[in-house]
Amino acid sequence: AKWCAADARCDASRIAVAGDSAGGHLAAATALATARPKGSASAAVDVSLKGQLILNPLIVPFSPYHSKVRLYDDPMLGAGVLDWFVARLYDDPIRQACDPRASPMLDDDVIWEKVPSAIVVTCHFDPLADESDAYARHLHAKGVKVSAARRLEMHGQWAPDTIAWFHAALGALLDDREVPACC
Repeated sequence: AKWCAADARCDASRIAVAGDSAGGHLAAATALATARPKGSASAAVDVSLKGQLILNPLIVPFSPYHSKVRLYDDPMLGAGVLDWFVARLYDDPIRQACDPRASPMLDDDVIWEKVPSAIVVTCHFDPLADESDAYARHLHAKGVKVSAARRLEMHGQWAPDTIAWFHAALGALLDDREVPACC
């Protein structure tokens, strides 16, 4: 984003962040960081984002959401595997779980009017599904424009029509058009 804002060939008014799974977490945390007050210790670069495309994000690493319990032993990305990844990501899980960079829904140092519009998509067969849905509801409750969808897919296994919709939805968001209904 910083590069684009400084490059004359880039339209800095059309910057969006996007990510799936861990990347969805990074995109969500980045979108919120750009909406923190200037000069705050946790503020990101001084750039405005146009949107965020968040796919199956890990939003609250140590949460007991039902989808994590329901899919604990799932071979693709069960919560047991997810717990293994999270344990390696945080060296002090108790302290870091409260850090908004780790748990974006806990971020209370945000100017919500500056948070970019969001497209949040979840897979039904994903341990992250319920917290992804909760994140979409959280953004909506804070006044952020959100388009949310839950697909009958597995984590990381996006169908071609869903991928085509991602492209169309993000284009609509960047062009200030209504985001089309999900496939």
